[in-house]
Amino acid sequence: MNVPAASLILGWVSVAHFAKIVLAASLQGRERIRARQFAYAEDAAAWNGTEADAAPSDLHRRAGALLRNDSENLPIFALLAASFVLQQGSALGAVVWFGGFTIARWLHAIAMLRRIQPLRTRAYAMGLVSLLGLALHILLLPLLQS
Repeated sequence: MNVPAASLILGWVSVAHFAKIVLAASLQGRERIRARQFAYAEDAAAWNGTEADAAPSDLHRRAGALLRNDSENLPIFALLAASFVLQQGSALGAVVWFGGFTIARWLHAIAMLRRIQPLRTRAYAMGLVSLLGLALHILLLPLLQS
């Protein structure tokens, strides 16, 4: 099976992003169960808890923020990365842009969950630079491949 390297790299980073989402959702769920406070009455009834009156724990709140932030950033990454792969972008480009974005998003997640500044801001900026670089690379691919 002859699979372009950029496709393989996209598969690997997709698994890494999926793992981060599963981790954040699991942390959020664990915090709900630990506090026995749930957002919905039917969840509280099913898990012998109460409907949440109090503010959620800091970790619960941060995991939710992480999931919301990923829901804003991952779709554009997926579209740009798919475009790069479909245009037969290089393996090196995939490693730099896909890898850079993935490392940045993991660092952002760690910094968000552990309350580390300025790492969180720097990691977010690194992810944005990776997306901008990937977008520019896509625009230049027709010229580079001529």
